[in-house]
Amino acid sequence: MEQMHFRTDRVAPAQRFESWRQTLFDTYYRLDCSADDARMPPAPFRGVLESRVNGGVRCSRIASSPNRVVRTRGQVRGGEADELGLLVVAGGTLTVDHCGRHALLQPGDLLAFDNARDYVFDLRSDYDLLCFQLPRELLPQRGSPFERHLGARLPCRSAGAGVLRAYASTLAQRLDEIAEPRAVDYLRQLGELLKLACGGGDASPDAEVVAQPGASGAALWRVRCWIEAHFASPDVCPEQIARSNAMSVRALHQLFHEQGTSVMQAVREARLARCHEQLLARGATGKTVEQVAFAAGFRDLSHFRRAYRARYGVAPSKQ
Repeated sequence: MEQMHFRTDRVAPAQRFESWRQTLFDTYYRLDCSADDARMPPAPFRGVLESRVNGGVRCSRIASSPNRVVRTRGQVRGGEADELGLLVVAGGTLTVDHCGRHALLQPGDLLAFDNARDYVFDLRSDYDLLCFQLPRELLPQRGSPFERHLGARLPCRSAGAGVLRAYASTLAQRLDEIAEPRAVDYLRQLGELLKLACGGGDASPDAEVVAQPGASGAALWRVRCWIEAHFASPDVCPEQIARSNAMSVRALHQLFHEQGTSVMQAVREARLARCHEQLLARGATGKTVEQVAFAAGFRDLSHFRRAYRARYGVAPSKQ
């Protein structure tokens, strides 16, 4: 079994990000890693990468400060990366552009991706991910219906995705306790569970991220990006969103109605995701529940508490 453990706190502060970038490059494939200075915390860059390979399946925990990972078409070489990846988001928020789709991932969500295709992972905040790299033979071949799930969010509320997430998370935590021959069998079951999660009746890809290129898909993407940038304002409303995106309020509502949701539900989900992220970090920030809720755009604390419990199954004060 191949193993590696890397932490940036063992590197001089000025060299931490470059060391992180090179470690990702060496551990995975040719890719670019950059940091947005505007989002970088004042403290030195922090990163942890723990990775092991059993039977051709790589299991990794990746956690760091915000950064952006890009794999271009020019960096994809035939045969060197004939693997599929499975991301399990344990903490933080990120967006993924892959296979013509745009996905916004929050804690609990999953996403499958193809290492033999280009992608962009925009890791917007401190994050914590589980990443599994599975040989192609463990999953359906190219051209199968499975392909429509690549780059699409598998929502945490989906039953199939929930089973897969629980299995993957537990396996990653206890893999060291399992003898290697049996560990390989457990890891290879991920492929079967991923096929089930993507093939079950409850597993249609998230509508927000599988919209194919076109006028409505581009408009939905543009509006969701605007919401991500402005949801912290308590005054965000359909009229403001429509005006800022050069469309009528009726067209805006229709856009989200076609996805089985509403524009203000999208705003509420973005606010709740930010609160969840901040509450998980309360031990380090010292912020109160009230401070977190109001900073994310909520005006009514009781409404926030109800919405948070409904979304995450726990009271915000218990996080």
